Amino acid sequence: MSTRKLIKRSLLTKCLLGVCPSCSSEKIFIGTLNVVDKCPSCGLDIGNMNIGDAAIWFSMFLSSIILGICVLLVEINFHPRFYIHIVIWLPITILFSIIFLRLFKYLFIYLSYKKEE
Repeated sequence: MSTRKLIKRSLLTKCLLGVCPSCSSEKIFIGTLNVVDKCPSCGLDIGNMNIGDAAIWFSMFLSSIILGICVLLVEINFHPRFYIHIVIWLPITILFSIIFLRLFKYLFIYLSYKKEE
């Protein structure tokens, strides 16, 4: 008999921690963006959930809007040279894309789990 402890967490907390949508006890991400095939704790088959490319589209859309506004505000207020924009915004763009991709990937895994439930 398995005595599995179900932890109640909010969706935002689960999303930020990257834990299993079913049991909330084990992390489902290997490294930054790779997802495990099955949850080691409850056995939820995460690898076969079809989330498609929606997470990529949403992360790029949100990153583009936020960074576009920030770039315009910096350009209007400070008028930096072009290479300064590249030095500032290229790493921030990569960082935002990875962070938002992980969050949206988890969100779509969670929605897929809730749909199957």
